[in-house]
Amino acid sequence: MISGQLAYFVLLSLFPFLISLVTLGGLAIDDPESILETFAERMRGFLPEDAVGLLVDYVDRTLRARPPGALFFAVLLTLELGSAASQAVIKAANCAYGVRETRPFRKVWGLSVLMILGFALLVGALTLVTFSPEMAGYVQRLTGLPDAFLSPWGVLRWVLAFLALALLYYLAPNAGLPFKWISPG
Repeated sequence: MISGQLAYFVLLSLFPFLISLVTLGGLAIDDPESILETFAERMRGFLPEDAVGLLVDYVDRTLRARPPGALFFAVLLTLELGSAASQAVIKAANCAYGVRETRPFRKVWGLSVLMILGFALLVGALTLVTFSPEMAGYVQRLTGLPDAFLSPWGVLRWVLAFLALALLYYLAPNAGLPFKWISPG
């Protein structure tokens, strides 16, 4: 039952978060065509062609329209549904460790906000992993960094992804756990 609640709220909070990202991208990106081509190319590897078409069409409309109220609404909805997802993660972690929630509401709510930021960091890190060559080139052109910047970029994207996961596992349960670095394998 807890796993169903967790899956429901995490999936439900994902869509407003994606709307926030796309709307924010529409405000920050001057050339959406190149981003759309890369996005469609990467999605074709694991989504059906019809789903890719729907996603590309939605992202294209959102990037071009840049609705002013969409970002505000999406951020509010992301915070609300992200809080529910974070509460479900906390509940599941407490159940896994066999502990009861004894922290005050303020602390759990603050932890939920931190976990929302952690989820955002995780999605950002996974975005870096997926779109790393394009983003590295963009950051390099924007800042004027030398070509040597590209080597540590490949390592940094994975470090950020694992750091985000380690923080989520450390913060969620109401147990006095020491911080442990997680690594693949």
